[in-house]
Amino acid sequence: MYAAMFLMIQKKNYPFKPVSPCPTQSQPWLRQLGLCMALTCLILGHAFAQLRPPSEQVWRYSLGHQHYSESKMNLQGTEIGVHWRRYPLVNVDQVQLEADAIWGMQNYSSSVSGTLKNVPNLSTRWRVMTPFFGLPDLAYGIALHTDYNNLRGISSVGHGGYERISTQLWLPMRLTL
Repeated sequence: MYAAMFLMIQKKNYPFKPVSPCPTQSQPWLRQLGLCMALTCLILGHAFAQLRPPSEQVWRYSLGHQHYSESKMNLQGTEIGVHWRRYPLVNVDQVQLEADAIWGMQNYSSSVSGTLKNVPNLSTRWRVMTPFFGLPDLAYGIALHTDYNNLRGISSVGHGGYERISTQLWLPMRLTL
């Protein structure tokens, strides 16, 4: 079970300027951005593994289907993730560092603005957690979440897209059952 109280700081960039008919073809580096970030996390994690025994860190990988919707739009598609936990943090007992990087290529659809295929989506989540007053099943901490959606381009009905970037600061609490 994971519950969170949060303080949200968001920066959004909505220029509504058409850039190209197919942003992932005109900007092929966007497709590889997620893979590069995931590989960077993997390499850094293995470098940190030299500081402590590997039994104190956990690597997980995920494959899933993301679905996000609002009243007049849907964004859905496949995503892959790399998840890393380190306990305890080097020279700081009882503190756990966690990192997640999730990359996806989604399809956008809207009854008003049409469709857009292969929209790059990158999310990262960074958390520092510690037990709540020595209770091992209850933890709290601070987290930073980032999201990037490249909805630039021209939709199926000629509407211009936008780029969405958000940064959020969370104060998470976790109860382990």
